Amino acid sequence: MAGFVYVMSNPAMPGLVKIGKSDKDPSGDRARELRTTGVPYPFKVEYFAFVEGHHELEKTLHSFFAKHRVDKDREFFRISPDVVIEAIKSRVKVLYEKDEYSYGDNRKKEQQERDSLRLKQEEIRKKKRDKLLSELRDKHEKSSGYDSRKNSNDYSYLDLEMRKAIDNNDIELIKELISFGINLYPAYMDMSHVVYVNHHGSKEAVELILNASKQKI
Repeated sequence: MAGFVYVMSNPAMPGLVKIGKSDKDPSGDRARELRTTGVPYPFKVEYFAFVEGHHELEKTLHSFFAKHRVDKDREFFRISPDVVIEAIKSRVKVLYEKDEYSYGDNRKKEQQERDSLRLKQEEIRKKKRDKLLSELRDKHEKSSGYDSRKNSNDYSYLDLEMRKAIDNNDIELIKELISFGINLYPAYMDMSHVVYVNHHGSKEAVELILNASKQKI
């Protein structure tokens, strides 16, 4: 006879899991049945497997983890859910399963890795932008003798560099100038760039400037 074997946890019982069996989907009625007036939080189904011989499998698991059992009359064990999940999978052929415990951990780990990578990429881009910005400012100040740092709204050096990048069709530099230009100076992508690139730039440069300015000629 086929049925379900499950592993449940409860926030009110940290470190403990319940290993049990059910003829019905344990994530529904069984989880609700276990919540009594003496349990402040609902049970969470960490894992369940639909298998042949679920009665026998439950007995096998209880016997195997006997030393971790907190009370011989209760189905609670002081053990990690992943250990029980592995024991189930190694003993029977699982016809169907739902693994909230492993999936949740993996999903959290993957999200942490994505967040870490994103922060590293942002840091690299910021360092690159800051370096380029400093180089452009120094270049402009040497040629003009004007300290643009005294006026936070002065972006004339970026404007000049943008025109040079358009003339040279330096697409990567155009992208960089657009990126930190807009962030530093809200008015940076004005109509003058659109007009200039339309007369002097390549098709790709025109598309970049138009998309950035969100204006039509």
